[in-house]
Amino acid sequence: MQTKLKESLLREQRLQKQVEIIDLVQEAIIIRDGDGMITFWNCGAEKIYGFSQQEAVGKEFSSLLKVRFPKPLPELHNCLFECGKWEGELIHSQKNGTEILVASYWVLQQNNRGETEIVEINRNITKYKQTEEALLTAGIRLAGILDNASDAILSVESSHKIVLFSKEAEKVFGYTTSEILGQTLDLLIPKHLPNGDSQYLFTSYNSNTANRNLGERREMTGCRKNGAFFPIEVSISPLELVSSNAFTVILRDLTELKATEAALRRTEAQFQAFMNHIPPLSWITDGEGQLVYCNKSFERWYQRSTWEIIGKTIFDFNPPHLAQQHLEHIQHVLQTGQVLEVNESAMSSDGTLSEFLVYKFPMFDIDEQLLVGGVAVDITERKQAEADLQIRNQELLTLYKLSEVALRTNSLKLAAQDAVTEISHATGFPKVTIELYDPASQMMRFVGTTGVASLAACDTLEVPVERTLSGTVVLTGKPMIKIFNSHEIESSQIRIYDSHQTIGQLNIRTFVCQPMIVNQQVIGVLTLAHPERVQLDASFLRLLTSLANFVASLVERKQAEIALHESEELYRQMFQTNLAIKLLIERDTGVIV
Repeated sequence: MQTKLKESLLREQRLQKQVEIIDLVQEAIIIRDGDGMITFWNCGAEKIYGFSQQEAVGKEFSSLLKVRFPKPLPELHNCLFECGKWEGELIHSQKNGTEILVASYWVLQQNNRGETEIVEINRNITKYKQTEEALLTAGIRLAGILDNASDAILSVESSHKIVLFSKEAEKVFGYTTSEILGQTLDLLIPKHLPNGDSQYLFTSYNSNTANRNLGERREMTGCRKNGAFFPIEVSISPLELVSSNAFTVILRDLTELKATEAALRRTEAQFQAFMNHIPPLSWITDGEGQLVYCNKSFERWYQRSTWEIIGKTIFDFNPPHLAQQHLEHIQHVLQTGQVLEVNESAMSSDGTLSEFLVYKFPMFDIDEQLLVGGVAVDITERKQAEADLQIRNQELLTLYKLSEVALRTNSLKLAAQDAVTEISHATGFPKVTIELYDPASQMMRFVGTTGVASLAACDTLEVPVERTLSGTVVLTGKPMIKIFNSHEIESSQIRIYDSHQTIGQLNIRTFVCQPMIVNQQVIGVLTLAHPERVQLDASFLRLLTSLANFVASLVERKQAEIALHESEELYRQMFQTNLAIKLLIERDTGVIV
């Protein structure tokens, strides 16, 4: 019994020592059972993957490490059980989610219970692979530089002699390699030309200044084989393509670039001239509404120079509610990548509010930053013209209906009542009245009302001129517009329509009185009232003036018709009376008169 105990203790000690040795290994050693569950996890595995032993043991290995296999796992297991081992490269994920490439080696073993286990030894080869690929890529790139580089490449010794001349250099300068090797660099970059001193290159390569000038680009003047001078860009590379005592010069022919730059400058000048002479406002902003470009029309609208505009945001030029709307449109363009056509309002430096038809579109600058361009056409006058046309059409329609009213009845009161109904419908004001002025009695007489219950209940209502707002209009001959605030509505004793009702009782906030004029004489007042605050523009006031004058003409005609009818009736009565008297005389005297 004691012997077995000692043997067991020795085995445990040997196993412990083996575990300690395994933990010293830098590679990850993982043991898993036939179901893929991890039963052993050494310190190397902890360092490579970031999972502690407690976190790993008992977990399914492929799920824990998010293993990406080159083939399905069952196929790899078949190979393992057939050959007793398997090795290859796998992609694992560390605890922090980083994917790594590992060289993995699998072998089979039996544990002390006779169960088959898989011992997996993994080595992180991510950096090795990256380095290997980088070296391979660099080698391929370097090998192809001389034959495929778009720049001319030369290697020059300290004696100024050229020892390497690429194919692109042959194209640029016109010399063959055999013609140029052994020649000095002065042949290609003559000293007597502006910026043509090749000594600069050797000075730059001097150890005292190399760190400062290596890689620095400098424009110089080159000379082709045919004697033509042309602009070149020169830089020194630390690459040692030939030997350690030679340095590499990279030259670029700038002829086409300079021509392109000149053409670009011409195009930019033409573009600026075009943009600065077109009437629409044009600008470019970033995603936050910061301005990076504007044309002259934009400057004139806001009365600021370019330097006062560029770098500012749209919030610096418009009220917050307008600027916020503009910003939302900018962000919509950025999100959709589509052109946006929209109407926007903007306020000029003098406070003028105008409406614009705006096109906003996505665009990229030279740094590939996504920007939003804008072009705005001022449509304020067009919109006003459209509104005026709409008002004019409404005016003509209303006048037509009022004409029908005039023809429909001989009664002034009925005609006036139909007229206020049509005017209420045309203007959107629920309360409309027609009041006639009697100069003899100094009274205002209501002949047509709608929306005012107290007036509708009266057959005839007359109010002294001095006791109503409409009376003020009669006396002055000028229109009156009142927008009452809440305090005035609650506390004011202002009387409208009659002496018993205030604006608060009538629930009136907007009140308009328009004189009705015939032959430069005020014969009455057309009044409109609304329970809400109504914005009245010039077009509406023109409509109201036209309606008031038409109603005045209608009233005058109706009054003339009534007077004519009364005269005719009086004449008829007089004629009948005279006829009766004549008959009586003839009957009594027997004499025909």
